[in-house]
Amino acid sequence: MVMEVSGDSFGGDDFERAERECVPVVMRGLVHDWPAVRKWKGAEGLQYMKQIAGDEEIKVMCSESDTFYGAIEKHRPMTCRFDEFVDDENKSRWKACGVHTYLAQTPINKGSMKVFLKDLAIPAIVQQKNITQINLWMAGSSSRSSPHYDPYHNVLCVVTGSKRVKLCNPNLTPNFYPLPVWGDSANHSAVNFTEPNFEQHPNYRHALEQGETITLHAGDALFIPEGWWHQVDSQGETIGVNFWWRSQFYNLMQGHMGAYYLRESLRAIAAKEVDDLVRLVEPLSAEELCGDSLSESESDLPISESMSSPTPLMADCASDDDVSCDCSSSGTFSDGNTESGEDPPVDMEPQQIMNEGRGENDMHAFDTRDAGHITETASLPSLSSIPTDRGGCEEGLDAGSPRSPESGGSPQCCVSLVDLEDHERQGILWLAGLLCSRATSDGSRVPDYSQASENVTRWLRSFPAHCFCRIIYVFARSLPNLVPLFWEMVNPVGAYIITHHLESLEGNSIKGIPGQQEFFSRIYGENEDQVLPYVLSGRGTLGKFATIQALERQLLISVEPVNQAFINA
Repeated sequence: MVMEVSGDSFGGDDFERAERECVPVVMRGLVHDWPAVRKWKGAEGLQYMKQIAGDEEIKVMCSESDTFYGAIEKHRPMTCRFDEFVDDENKSRWKACGVHTYLAQTPINKGSMKVFLKDLAIPAIVQQKNITQINLWMAGSSSRSSPHYDPYHNVLCVVTGSKRVKLCNPNLTPNFYPLPVWGDSANHSAVNFTEPNFEQHPNYRHALEQGETITLHAGDALFIPEGWWHQVDSQGETIGVNFWWRSQFYNLMQGHMGAYYLRESLRAIAAKEVDDLVRLVEPLSAEELCGDSLSESESDLPISESMSSPTPLMADCASDDDVSCDCSSSGTFSDGNTESGEDPPVDMEPQQIMNEGRGENDMHAFDTRDAGHITETASLPSLSSIPTDRGGCEEGLDAGSPRSPESGGSPQCCVSLVDLEDHERQGILWLAGLLCSRATSDGSRVPDYSQASENVTRWLRSFPAHCFCRIIYVFARSLPNLVPLFWEMVNPVGAYIITHHLESLEGNSIKGIPGQQEFFSRIYGENEDQVLPYVLSGRGTLGKFATIQALERQLLISVEPVNQAFINA
């Protein structure tokens, strides 16, 4: 979101905060008292500028239209004297030959053009900054510059005329199809923004929809933080001056902290890719799970809402007072929205990761041959067939082993089937039925394993964290022979959801959940020493895929092979 303030009342502390948080700020009238605002205006102003710098040699950008592309490979520079550039006859002659001119990014804090500094005053908000460059920008007629971002913080000041600036959040970078990061024009877009080809660059629509447009008049200024995409239109004869300086982050990145920031930036971007992948998994509807139906709007809730807000599927579960259902408070889950803009659309197929789980060798990591009561024609369990016994144990996922009366503790009843809400019991039935239908008496798998694995992932997405813990604990205590089959059905996305559930509840008390030792011993089953490495491996597989996606989407770097075989490795 772009702030708009009065330049006269915008103090240093406020600007420091905006700079630190990389928030654009429109500062109305910040430089209205510059002598240049008065002296450089109109024909008399140009005459004055010719008098003080007319003989200075400058480089002018040329274009066949009023559109100027900043990418180096599209530059058409022309060298001339300053007085030739502002001369009306020259401009008319050049335009008759199909040549439009624009004075862009001309330094005036060094060299012979420093003469213009006497008509300016460094704004108080940047006086303590290590200014890298002060640039002069002059358009003799209406002109447009192409979308780009700068590796500098920038205060753009309009001296005469007006400019219209389209600003877009850096998290929309993939939608601009930036040029390769290894080239000299990495900060420019490959899109022909005047006539975009949406078949070639379909996501550019999102950049257009989500940007903010600001109009600046003489005396106004705009703070454009580093990395923010901007496209600028000069309306008629316009003169601007801007100040560039490096951010503290950039300076550290160029020094000994560069490798660290590279790794952490990639990890953060990959985490958002994971978040997007998980969000694509559709939770089971109440109709699928327990015969009710969710409204279309509820089934499309973003991840943090669908996992934490009361719905017909989880309303009773969400009313517990002993733990929050908000799964967005830890890990990387979010609804995809930030204060500064929306995430770019996801450009990936979730089935690439979730359908097949991992490799063939990993799928038989757990011995299921002792599940003698499970047959190929196993029928759906009934509630009456599931044990409802309770055991004395202490509440709290963060507690130790169950305490006995002799140790001074008060024995508490573990949650059992009769303690669960209807939708939680239905969740156990649904999962048990799915697993029974996918197993044979010798422990082998029946066909269509991938669909079953995907359904397990959807099941995991259908409950908030504390409901999942209650359900999986009762399931493991009641049907221990199905536990190995459950873990075999957990694919990388499912592994991420499970570990996120457990991490989000660490240290919180959940009614009926025993101490950690008892809880994990139950849910991991007899293969406890194999399950945790298996789950962590799945989470790592998802992270690896997301990192490769991030490299490809954000930096246009392809890492081979990005295919199903790799994801299942």
